Formats: sequence, C-alpha cells, structure tokens
Amino acid sequence: DTYMDDVLLHADSLPELQHKMDRVIETMARASFTLHKWLAAPEVAQAFGLQNSKSEGSYLGARWRLVDEELFLSVPGSLPTRFTRRALLSFFASIFDPLGLIGPFHTTIKILMRELLKESPTWDEPIGAATEKQARSLIQDVVEYLPRVRHRRLVTGSGPLELWVFGDASKAAYGICVYVHDAVDKHTELLLSRGHLPSQNKTIPELELVAATLAVDTYVKIRDSLPFLPTRVRFFTDSQVTWHRIQADANKFSAFVMNRVR
Repeated sequence: DTYMDDVLLHADSLPELQHKMDRVIETMARASFTLHKWLAAPEVAQAFGLQNSKSEGSYLGARWRLVDEELFLSVPGSLPTRFTRRALLSFFASIFDPLGLIGPFHTTIKILMRELLKESPTWDEPIGAATEKQARSLIQDVVEYLPRVRHRRLVTGSGPLELWVFGDASKAAYGICVYVHDAVDKHTELLLSRGHLPSQNKTIPELELVAATLAVDTYVKIRDSLPFLPTRVRFFTDSQVTWHRIQADANKFSAFVMNRVR
C-alpha cells in the first residue's frame, strides 16, 4: 500500500515481510528511487537490523506509536486567536483523520462550518457570539480529549473475523461505522467511519436509506483491501422503512428510492 510518499508493508510472518521489502526495494530502484527512513514495530526492527530513529511515525495520515502499536491524532500546533471563518476552518482542517477515528467530532465541525456559511458572508470578519461559544467549546474538546484517543494499528483476533457495518441518519447528519468483530473472543474494533451532512430538503426515511446505501458502498470499496476474508458481513439499520424498502420490489418506488434500493 502507498500513501503520498510512504510505502506501507504488512505480512503474517518475518520471511514474508522480508520478501515484500526486497521486491519493493528492487522495483523502486529501477526508477532510481531509494527507500529510506524505515519505521517498524520494535520486534520487527530488531529482527531486520533496522534503526528506528523515532519512537513515533506517520501511518495513513495519523500518528503511529511504534512501541504500543497504536494510532493517535495530534492536537494542532497553534490555537486560533481570532474567531473568523478562515481561522476556524484552518484550525479544524489541520486535524487530519482519513480513517474517521473521531468521525462524530468531525461531523460536529461540519455542522458548525455550515452554520458559519449561513451567518457570515465574509472570511475575515468576527463571527457571532453564539457561534463563537460553540467554536470555543469544540476547540476545548480538541485540546482535552484528542490526546486520549488511541486506536490499535493492527486489528487481529484468535477466531473467525466478521464485519459489522452500521448506518444511521438524523436531520443533522448521516453516516456509517465499520467494525471488525472476533466471533470467538467477542471483541470488536472500529475499522473506519464516514459522515456527511444532508441536503436540507431530505426526509428522515430518505436519509436512512442514503446511510444504508453508503454502508454498502463503503464495504464494496474496502472489501478488496482487507487482509482477511470475513466469515460474515452484517449490515445494521434501525429504520423499519429502509428495511422494508430493501425487501420490496424497487420498481414501485420513486426514482430516488429505486436507484438506491437497487
């Protein structure tokens, strides 16, 4: 796997990992690219004679603590001193979370920024007092809680692994979460999440259906990237309307519903 200028390698054994490293080094060398700055878990680094110059690295845009094999997110370096649209967008955009490990928090930010677009027509004028209060509360949450978020880099289990995909919606937002569930240990880990803001003219049943569609689409996109074959994939929705629509003949619905049920 590659991300920007980083190459990520994983394997089930040290010989397999060594083979992958040799192939990547050989392939990149053909184009005169020299791989350097290797980072690995301590036991892997010791086995391959690698010198980890850092105790932390980057992994898919998140921070990777090598010793604990955990992913975490960093608090932005500087807090906003002026509460304008530009300053707040710059601050919140610096929290990079491509896996959606703090998805609900990002959804709250999106809702705030939507309100700012309605309230303030300019980028550099101070925002209203009520919106500033919400922004200060969010920034305080970032400083206090973001350093506490920890997520295992490697999701494993002792038994068959299942995928559980949840979709839900409200008037404010809709989204999905994908979990890996160990059927033997009864242990569940968050794999990723995605959240979006809806159009203003959509009903709750329509948004529930959109969330269910997003859940299926997300699974299809990650299916071929998974390093394991799930023994079962389960999709969850708390909408009876959505469930009955999925079971019914799609042709009898409006175009909006029909295109998503199919």
